[in-house]
Amino acid sequence: MVLAALVAATTAAGLRFPLGVPALAALAGAVALCAGPVVPRVAVRLGGLSHPVVPTDAAGLVSADTGPDLLSPEELSDRAARARGHLAGLCGGCAVAAAVAAPVAAAPSGWAGRTFAAVVVAALLLRSRGFADPGPAAVHLAAGVMAGVALVGVVARAADAAGQLLGALALLLGAAAGTAALARAPAASPVARRAVDLLDGVLTAAAVPLALAAAGVFALLRAM
Repeated sequence: MVLAALVAATTAAGLRFPLGVPALAALAGAVALCAGPVVPRVAVRLGGLSHPVVPTDAAGLVSADTGPDLLSPEELSDRAARARGHLAGLCGGCAVAAAVAAPVAAAPSGWAGRTFAAVVVAALLLRSRGFADPGPAAVHLAAGVMAGVALVGVVARAADAAGQLLGALALLLGAAAGTAALARAPAASPVARRAVDLLDGVLTAAAVPLALAAAGVFALLRAM
């Protein structure tokens, strides 16, 4: 569903505006990357779960345990499983879309597209450590690794023979080391998780102007 919506929107934008494939890929990748942090809230709503109310006094604590809108354990478990399914599907779709768009945006020789692709790879790898469920974490890890491999391949293709050999070695070593380190990393402390969240926010915010630069929007505005 996520991929279909992005493909439809990208196709419509390509028909409406004279943009190349790398420019459209940069814009679609930025949308997919920015949609990632919003997905958990959407999954909670789609699963039928309400946000917990934190009591502020003793009366509120009693009413929270005896309110008429409390769900039975079975229904709560079913809704939580439904929300996890929505989370896995939506997050996975956004991650795959961003990972596919990143190397396409980096295909031209400009710095903006390649920097944008590197930001997408870093953000996907960081987000793989933020999920408790193994499904979304594995999808983000695989998407980040594959996007990184494709990015190195795109950069190495434009180099000479020695650069291509170094790129191939970097692909093998980087993919193996990154996968092993992220898969075996111990549980992070709350402070480390907060730092990762902040860094993810910075990377996501940086992806937007980089995508606009890669798409040539800034150059178009300067020429007006």
